[in-house]
This record gives sequence, C-alpha cells and structure tokens, in this order.
Amino acid sequence: MTPFRRQAVKLVLTWVLVAFAMTPSIVRADTPEAVVDAFHSDLLAVMKDSDNLGISGRYTKFLEHLDRYFHMPLMVSFVSGTHWAKADQDARRKLNDAARRLSAGELAVLFSGYGGETFKTVGTRPIKDGSVLVETELERKSDSNVKVTYRLR
Repeated sequence: MTPFRRQAVKLVLTWVLVAFAMTPSIVRADTPEAVVDAFHSDLLAVMKDSDNLGISGRYTKFLEHLDRYFHMPLMVSFVSGTHWAKADQDARRKLNDAARRLSAGELAVLFSGYGGETFKTVGTRPIKDGSVLVETELERKSDSNVKVTYRLR
C-alpha cells in the first residue's frame, strides 16, 4: 500500500468510523463489542467478495452498512457545526445524503480487495457522556496495522 493510500485509509476510517453511533435498526440489547463485531464481519464479507461485487456492488453494500450501523445525521451535524443549525430540513437532507454517498464511495474504493485482513477488539471504555469507545485494530499481513476507535451511544 502506498503512503498516500495508507493516509487515505486512515482519513476515511477517522471520518466514517470514529463517530460511529448506533442507529434504531441495531438492537439496543447488543453490547457495543457485538455491534462493532457485526460491522467488521459485514466489512470483511464485502472485501472478500470485492471481485464479484465490483465497485458499484461494493458501493451499494456500503450504503446499506452505513444505514445499518451509523447515525449519519448526527455525524454530519457534528462535522458541519453551526451550518447545520442554520440549515432547513431540505438542506440537511441533501447534506446528509451527500455525506452518505461520499462515505460509501470512499469505502468502496479503499476496501477493494481482501488480503487476509482481520479485526481485533483491543478494549472498551465508557466516556462521560454515556457513550462507549470500542478500540480495535485492522490487522494487515502486508502492511502496518490500523487502529480504529468506534464511539457508540
């Protein structure tokens, strides 16, 4: 993996994954670790089937996973700051949809194959607002590991 691609992976993982939040489609009884493990399983399945899916198939799968595992409106409102508060519902919907499509597209490009990668949960810790941080590592055989921290509410 080139240094640029490695940085791109880290940037996308930071944007998409660090603000991870449970959505209503996730059963609230699941532990934070179980939710993250389910996402990792789905991510690895897409990676393993990447040749059959092609980029458009990966894009579609990642849209589904974003909808299932991520609270995109919360993430977009956080990133856009005061602009979100001033925006009307239509502008918020458009911004959320654009961020969702951009995130799925980036994931489809970056996770375009499988080279024996695995995910390992390193630990969990509660934070003051009631959220839980789940610390994980993407273990790669051909490159250095990538630390990924998820925040679940």
